[in-house]
Amino acid sequence: MFRSLRENGPALLVPAAWLVVAATVLEIVSTHALFVAHVVMSVLLVAFLAASWRDMDADVLRAWRLVVLVGTPVTLAGVAGFLALWGVPPRALFALSVFGWMLLPAAGFLYTARRVEVGARIYEVGAAC
Repeated sequence: MFRSLRENGPALLVPAAWLVVAATVLEIVSTHALFVAHVVMSVLLVAFLAASWRDMDADVLRAWRLVVLVGTPVTLAGVAGFLALWGVPPRALFALSVFGWMLLPAAGFLYTARRVEVGARIYEVGAAC
């Protein structure tokens, strides 16, 4: 079961994160829920990296490992924004977190589209989204 979670979980985490953000903007969930989601996502990203590091040595997976590796401090920037850490305006940290998680998966999808023989169009559409 743990292997299945490692293989499929990342594909669900980004859409889940965006759903929480959208629900927060629509005032369906509180900003505290968004803060909790950032903390949980940070823990899950670190756990995923620790558990999957060696399994992600292949060409495309290595690129996605880099996306997750860079995405971890990007997510932590959002946590810091909620806590008003580092003397940086929270809006700047939130912007880093939001735009980082818009650009990082897009870069991963574009890289993947160039490396796969089948399904490249799916990854291109993912990057555009």
